[in-house]
Amino acid sequence: MGIFEKFKIGLSKSSKNFSEGFKNLVINKKVDSKTLDHLEDFLIESDVGVVAAKELKQIFADTKIDPKKDSLDQVNLIVENYIKNLMLPFEKKIVLEESIKPKVILIAGVNGVGKTTTIGKLGKIFSKDNKQIVFAAADTFRAAAIRQLEIWSEKISAKIIKSETGSDPASVAFKAMEFSQKNNIDCLLIDTAGRLQNKKNLMDEFKKI
Repeated sequence: MGIFEKFKIGLSKSSKNFSEGFKNLVINKKVDSKTLDHLEDFLIESDVGVVAAKELKQIFADTKIDPKKDSLDQVNLIVENYIKNLMLPFEKKIVLEESIKPKVILIAGVNGVGKTTTIGKLGKIFSKDNKQIVFAAADTFRAAAIRQLEIWSEKISAKIIKSETGSDPASVAFKAMEFSQKNNIDCLLIDTAGRLQNKKNLMDEFKKI
C-alpha cells in the first residue's frame, strides 16, 4: 500500500470519527448549557480550533433549536452556514475576458488540499459556458495527479498537456502556454505539485514556471 492510500484511509477514519462523535453529542438530546460545553470540548479536541469552537458554541447558544425537529440537522446547518460565512470574504468571480487569451490560472498549495480536484471543477464550470479549456499537468512528481487530470479532461472534453513523471514542470507549463496561444484557448489551468513555502528549491521552481 502506497503512502497516498494510507493517508486516504487515515483521513476517512478521522472524518468518520468526527461525524460520529458530533452525532452522538446532539442526536435526540436537548441542546442545553451542558451539551454546549461538550460540543465546544469536542470541537477543540477534533482540531477545529479554539476560536472557531468558542464562536460556534456561542452561535449554538443564540440559535433556537426546535425540539420537534431533528437536532442533528439543525446543528449541521449552523456549522455549514458558519463555514460559508468564513469563506465568503475570499470569494472572487473569475472572468474570462475575450481580449485576454488565454486566461492563465496556476493552482498552488500544500499537499492534499485538493488542487487537482479544484482545477477539474473550474474546468467544468468554464466548459459549461462554452469556453475552450486546457489543463497543464505540471505536477510531474505524482503520477496519480496526471491520471486524475486526464480523467477530468475526458469528462469535459478538455485538452491536456502532460509529460513523463519526474520531468520539468516548467517545460509542461511552457508547452501548454504555447499550445493555448496558438489555438486561441480561453483558459489555461496549471496544476502543480504540493509544496511548503519554506522549501526554497520548490519555490524557485515556481519562479521558473
